Amino acid sequence: MADVNFDMPILTYPLVDLVVLGGERSSIGPVVAAAARAEGLGVVPDPEPEEMFFVRSDHYSFVQAGIPAVSIDTGPGGTGAVAARKFLDENYHKPSDQIDLPFDWDSAVKYKHVGLATVQALADGDTRPRWNQGDFFGTLFGGGQ
Repeated sequence: MADVNFDMPILTYPLVDLVVLGGERSSIGPVVAAAARAEGLGVVPDPEPEEMFFVRSDHYSFVQAGIPAVSIDTGPGGTGAVAARKFLDENYHKPSDQIDLPFDWDSAVKYKHVGLATVQALADGDTRPRWNQGDFFGTLFGGGQ
């Protein structure tokens, strides 16, 4: 019915916002935004749209099957942009990517709460998640629902 991807959040800093890749494409986006607000977090646009992360992440195979999908990423606000760049430069796909990194566990709890609230709201909702009217991916893969 939907795919909500939680792949690779960078949780080494105090979380103040999230990036919801694909959030503007379906009815899932507002559900994530409401869950984020409940945790005191904002939702901001993708700071690197030129990287095309929406079509480069694990959820994209669901999109290709016509299933509305989002990927909830930690955001660039506060020290996020610097922390993410540091992690990607020094730890991503390297032996140093270990549990002993300086995780911000309060941020991890907020991220988990957003994810849980999102999937619970989708599962308990009266209607299935839908592509937004006229969305490119909804039209291409979702039968234009």
